[in-house]
Amino acid sequence: MKIDVALSSEILGVPESHFERAQEVVARMNRDPLAMGLAQTALDALERGDRREAVVACRAAKAYFERTAPELTGGVYPAVFALSAPEALARMRAAGLSEEIARDTLSDYGVWARAYRRQTGQDGFGEMEWELGFHAGRIVKLGRLQFERTVFHAPYTLYRRGGEIVPVANPGEAVDENGWLAQGAPAAFVTSQRIEGGAIRCSRVDSEAARILSGEVGLPLDGLEPLLTAGMRVLNIHIPETGPLSDGEVSASLAQAKAFFADRGYPCRVAVCESWLLDPALLTYGDGCGNICRFQRRFAKYPELVTESDAVNRVFGRGTDASDPAALPENTRLQRGLKAWLMEGKPLRDAGGALLL
Repeated sequence: MKIDVALSSEILGVPESHFERAQEVVARMNRDPLAMGLAQTALDALERGDRREAVVACRAAKAYFERTAPELTGGVYPAVFALSAPEALARMRAAGLSEEIARDTLSDYGVWARAYRRQTGQDGFGEMEWELGFHAGRIVKLGRLQFERTVFHAPYTLYRRGGEIVPVANPGEAVDENGWLAQGAPAAFVTSQRIEGGAIRCSRVDSEAARILSGEVGLPLDGLEPLLTAGMRVLNIHIPETGPLSDGEVSASLAQAKAFFADRGYPCRVAVCESWLLDPALLTYGDGCGNICRFQRRFAKYPELVTESDAVNRVFGRGTDASDPAALPENTRLQRGLKAWLMEGKPLRDAGGALLL
């Protein structure tokens, strides 16, 4: 087993020096059949597109190195990705992806490797489970956005009325006083949903505020087209940290995704997203926030199962300690707005959303 350092660094978008410890890890694997077995299990799983098994094997490999060669632990994940990169590129080509799409997709590794170095001051990689989705062929970057084939997990049913998505909460969900999924917090009410008299009697979602409303409303079934419910396949949108989120680039990326997945027989009428960028609070503390707010307004939003927000990491940098908001920097308008929001003790929460393709 050997890393092609030049090729891997080119494919993954990092300098060759990034793989110094990874090369030592591979040298150790070649002498240690247990370490080699764990690495081979991960690589075989990626070849089959089995992200879950690859995650298990990678975690086990890291734990094994922590026990047997702790000084090399930081090179385990880079080693797996360097070893798998050439084959991942070849599989994408064989699947009919263009060279541009394949390389753009796999270069996501470099985004997170640079973030890791900014945060720790060292070469390494901390987003193993996420990045394996690219190498297993589950996620593809098409223009500005990334798209993942996944299963819709949020407890909602999405309908379409004309050109509008209407989210409805599934029955039996505990909701707190904010209109968010309670997730262990005291519940203010429990959602309901039933068909009665030619209408769906249900807990409606305020899709602008991403809140579940108390009480029941009646939605006439006439003209209400079901789109998606929990357990169905769907496209999940991810937003890489690769520059401005311009309106034109987003539109082009969505159009490309619709054609790309339709050609491959995958459902592509609707796409979903979970992000700090969909938190309605951003419309206030972001003070208009240009492209970001225009992106958010594309979605019919709903509360997500995630109870935290990634806003601080994304606006101020990963690893930022926001326990003392007064100490946060104010280098951009967005930083100034978020800092003021935090100093007032106001909440942040990632939200989910759906849009029509």
